[in-house]
Amino acid sequence: MTWIPSDQTAGNAAEQARLDKRSHMLKIHQRLGLITAGALVATLVLSNGAAGKNSTASGRELHAAVGGLTAGLYMTTASFAIFAPKVPGTKTRGSIRLHKALAYIHGPGMILTPSWERWRMTNETAAKRWHGTPVRMGQWGP
Repeated sequence: MTWIPSDQTAGNAAEQARLDKRSHMLKIHQRLGLITAGALVATLVLSNGAAGKNSTASGRELHAAVGGLTAGLYMTTASFAIFAPKVPGTKTRGSIRLHKALAYIHGPGMILTPSWERWRMTNETAAKRWHGTPVRMGQWGP
């Protein structure tokens, strides 16, 4: 039988509190991630009424509102993972490692997509005005 000194087996209240907070924040991250995925699907479904033959002003506004909600949820979800306390000496492995790596690709995309769409709609409207093509009421742009 091996004897372990009591100072090595005694609990550390500060480290346990850090671990509990991390666990709580990552559980919230998971739940919000599922809610965000639902909002993203809703945004994609609503995009059908925001462009093409089925396009309406209210369809564009609803798509934009749900898209904004999705972006806000995405940033909130990410913040729970980013700001969760780290546990020193713990290595990231498996699917968590892949999840973190893909965040570097997906995160900038979630930030740039609304900006790019706003730029595209503004330039499309300006081009139509320049060439004398009438712009529909409720269309985004200047």
